[in-house]
Amino acid sequence: MSKLNVVVASLIVIGLMTGCGGSGSGGGKVSGEAYSTDVMSVTVPKGWKAFPFYKNGNVDDVVQTEIGIHKGAKEGYDMARTPGMTVYFRPNQSKTSFGKTYYEDVVDLEPFTTGDLRWEGFTGKMQIGYSDKRSDIAALWTSVGNDMFQAFIWLELDGKKIALDDADVKAILASIAKK
Repeated sequence: MSKLNVVVASLIVIGLMTGCGGSGSGGGKVSGEAYSTDVMSVTVPKGWKAFPFYKNGNVDDVVQTEIGIHKGAKEGYDMARTPGMTVYFRPNQSKTSFGKTYYEDVVDLEPFTTGDLRWEGFTGKMQIGYSDKRSDIAALWTSVGNDMFQAFIWLELDGKKIALDDADVKAILASIAKK
C-alpha cells in the first residue's frame, strides 16, 4: 500500500473516530426527513433524495430491504451521477456479502460507532461500468440482533464527492433502524 493511501485511510479513520452523526464543522444539527419501507427506516438529510428499488422494474412492487440515498439527486437517473449510498437490510444474516476481491486499493477501516450502530468495513476503488473510470467506494456493515444492515457508499461519482466523515453521511448511518 502506498504512503498516500495509508495517510488517506488514517485521516478517514480519525474523522470517523472524532465525530458522531448529527453535527458538522459548524456545530449545527443535520436536518432531514424520515424515509421508510415496511422493514427499515432512515433519515434523509436536506439536499439528499431517497429512492425505492423495484422488483423487475415494476413500480407497484417495491423492494422493502433496499433504499438508495443520493446527495444532489432529483430523479432516479441521478443515482448514477451523484454520490450516495444504498442501504440494505439483511434479515437473519450474520456475515457481510461484500467481497473485497471486487475492488482495488482496499483499506480496512477501524470499526466505528454512529448512533447506536457499530460499523465495520473497508474503502476501495471500483470500476464504473465498462469504462476506465474508477470510483472511490466504502462498504460497511453492522449487526442488529440476528439481522444485518449494509451500506454501500459511492464516495465519488461524476466529479462530485462525499466523505465518510461528512455530517450528513454520519447522520444517515446513525439513523438506520429496523422497524
